[in-house]
Amino acid sequence: MISSPWQAGDGLRAYQGKIDLRGIQDPDFGMTKLNGEWEFSWLQGPEKGIENHSVEFIGVPGSWTNESKSNQTYPKFGYGIYRLKVFLPEIWKKKILSVSLGAIASAYRIKINEQIIGECGTPGIDPDSIVSRIEPRDFLFFADEDEVQIEIFVSNYTSTMPGILLPISIGPSDSAGVSKAIPLFFDIFSFSSLLIMGIYHIFQYLYLRSSVSPLYFGMYSLVICLRTSLINSKILMLFFPQIPWSWVHKINHLTLSVGVPFFFCFSVQYLLLM
Repeated sequence: MISSPWQAGDGLRAYQGKIDLRGIQDPDFGMTKLNGEWEFSWLQGPEKGIENHSVEFIGVPGSWTNESKSNQTYPKFGYGIYRLKVFLPEIWKKKILSVSLGAIASAYRIKINEQIIGECGTPGIDPDSIVSRIEPRDFLFFADEDEVQIEIFVSNYTSTMPGILLPISIGPSDSAGVSKAIPLFFDIFSFSSLLIMGIYHIFQYLYLRSSVSPLYFGMYSLVICLRTSLINSKILMLFFPQIPWSWVHKINHLTLSVGVPFFFCFSVQYLLLM
């Protein structure tokens, strides 16, 4: 890797809104995470000493409620713009690249060199204009320049953890599919396993009727199965893309509330049978 002021140690990290990837020479290098210091512009009006349109450097991934480099903090509700200048390696030029975004709360629009390439939900500047949606997405663009400016407009009026919460990656479009397929496979495998276990134990209870512990375990498995479909790859939203985010948010909290009692009841029944 080449030496540069925004390359920390042996790893590639953004520094003061820039990251240098020109040292990448391996065509099979794959996706690269854009972690580090992104430029952040808070656009909400003055509140609690925050200046309007202030520009800071903030850690990504992480909530904007965390302290910035200048020890500035921001309220959880509002909107802002993340910016990062990426110096591309020679082997990526004139190719179709992919930007992979994970959890960003709670709606965003992404631009590459001032051109909109996609959005998730409908970002806005007030609670009435925003449509929240949090799910992993990939966006493609053609790398026709030596560097690209990534700009992400994020707005949040629902989540208690706003901002870019998971790493953002960039790389050749063919590498993006592979990097996304592996965690998706494990999520589907976990979902299927929990679903089968849940149905099996419920039918075991209905057939034997000797103990209620299989029923509790089966219900607990189904609850965790449902929760698995709402996190990481969010496979529920892949199959039902029109489901409102407010429903997803409520179901996510409901699984936590319902899962614990089922597990407690199963544990008690299991100990009584020992």
